[in-house]
Amino acid sequence: MQASATDSEKLLGYVRSLASAPRGAGTEGERRAASFVESALSGFGYEVKKEEFRTLPSFSSPYILIFGLNVLGTLVAFANTAAGLAFTLVGLVLLLLEEELYYPVATNLLRLFSKSKSSNVVGTLWKGDRPLVLMAHYDSTKAAYSFNPKRVGGLRNTTLADFASSVVVAVFLLLALMLPLLRYLALVAAIPLWLTLIVLMHREAVHEYVPGANDNASGVAVLLGVAQRLASSPMGGVTLYVVATGSEESGMIGAYDFYGRHRDLVKSSTIINIDNPGIGEVCLVTSEGVVLRHSTEPGFAKAASQAAKDAGVPVRQYRLLPTDATPAMRRGWRAVSVMAFTDKGIGNYHWYNDTADSVKGENLERAVDIVSRIVRNSLV
Repeated sequence: MQASATDSEKLLGYVRSLASAPRGAGTEGERRAASFVESALSGFGYEVKKEEFRTLPSFSSPYILIFGLNVLGTLVAFANTAAGLAFTLVGLVLLLLEEELYYPVATNLLRLFSKSKSSNVVGTLWKGDRPLVLMAHYDSTKAAYSFNPKRVGGLRNTTLADFASSVVVAVFLLLALMLPLLRYLALVAAIPLWLTLIVLMHREAVHEYVPGANDNASGVAVLLGVAQRLASSPMGGVTLYVVATGSEESGMIGAYDFYGRHRDLVKSSTIINIDNPGIGEVCLVTSEGVVLRHSTEPGFAKAASQAAKDAGVPVRQYRLLPTDATPAMRRGWRAVSVMAFTDKGIGNYHWYNDTADSVKGENLERAVDIVSRIVRNSLV
């Protein structure tokens, strides 16, 4: 079934509606967006519910805590090297868990003190023994100095520098137990972390939530387009879950909540995540991760890649900020992402220019097509 101009306009209409106002985690804008998605899925015939959870306003606070422990350790070390080392080791372990292994200890700790709420919108259709999960996040993020289009190309290098700095600081302070002069080198090695801390605090103090048209109203539009298409084409033996996640931009909190509530379900599911498909070349992503690379289950990777090949869609890896699919890939589940990339990376990424007029209707149609093909290939 080929998409039509009418389909394209409908998909762009979803984008315009969602991106008409920012949708920061826990805000009224996010709640309105959740209601919009709930209404659309109900209209397609899905049984819909909201699953509520505590959230943070953005991903800044966990990393302020983590990097703050690292830099604090370099200062405390001048009074007590062992105590300074302890601070940096705690920060390094939290960073590994949060950013590389996808066990969000720092995020969950801070959520204990938060009163803000977000929710996942979960639509269910059919009843079978083969679960299929389609997901896209509906919240938008805050802008930041690092996401300015003039600087965003260096974001991966900044992220890698922060990781390397955290490791080197801990090594220097460990060696400083025997050679105290190395405390000065640890202080110098922490400079990237100081700079990132300043950027994160500036982000929270100065910047606002962005419209989030490409990231990720476009993904939700594709999600709804596929949901409507599948609703009219029942698949025997399948239970379909259409999940619009909240608080992805605060550290994939919505995805973690869904995975935790439905652990047995998702472990046996086919999971297709849709993120930023509205600008650039639509691609299938089968591996993600910042420093460590995590890939989908090999059998599913083969089926999804064949669907991409049949559609003329490139298969690639994504090695920057995580998506809702990254924790699932880390656990070896059957998960992929459908995303789009320009020659400079993700289009209009986390900045105020991420408005609906930049999203391409043909991109949305193509993404609906490739997701539908992956569904067919993976469930035969």
